[in-house]
Amino acid sequence: MLAGVIGSAEIAELAGRHAEQRLAWRVADLARLAAVADGQRSGELAVRAAFRPADEGLARVDLDIHGSLVLTCQRCLGDLVWPVDLSASLCIVASDEDAGGLREPIDAVAPGPEGLSLAEITEDEVLAALPLAPLHAAGIGCTAGGSAGVPDGPNRPLAGLAALLKKDADDPVGGR
Repeated sequence: MLAGVIGSAEIAELAGRHAEQRLAWRVADLARLAAVADGQRSGELAVRAAFRPADEGLARVDLDIHGSLVLTCQRCLGDLVWPVDLSASLCIVASDEDAGGLREPIDAVAPGPEGLSLAEITEDEVLAALPLAPLHAAGIGCTAGGSAGVPDGPNRPLAGLAALLKKDADDPVGGR
């Protein structure tokens, strides 16, 4: 199994031999992700990391990430199981400045002073894929159903504004 942090020399060696590793992290151990998901009930994220040589003498890591997260539905505030099934291909560059010089537009990652943290980039990719406001699918699993202070139908807070403005324009004194 790969160490949590991989040094530059190890990255080049892994890419040169097209190494693949299967890893798993408990969501509870990924602090930033556990802050937005229920880390204790979300279980694990399974990751396949495949290292490959990339253009310009660089290395690339292809990630396949699978699992599920327990999020909070923003409509009913109940539990929402969010499936995680995503892939990412990242070019490994020496620094953030080097990422701007790549010929092809591709996502890039620069290892930190200790090396490349696969747990950290996995967490980054999952956080980037999460919805801004997670919601149950319409009518499926949502406990709100209009009974928890959530109106049925579309929410139109300014629907009566035009009538109020017209009334105000017709009555310049404002009812005085």
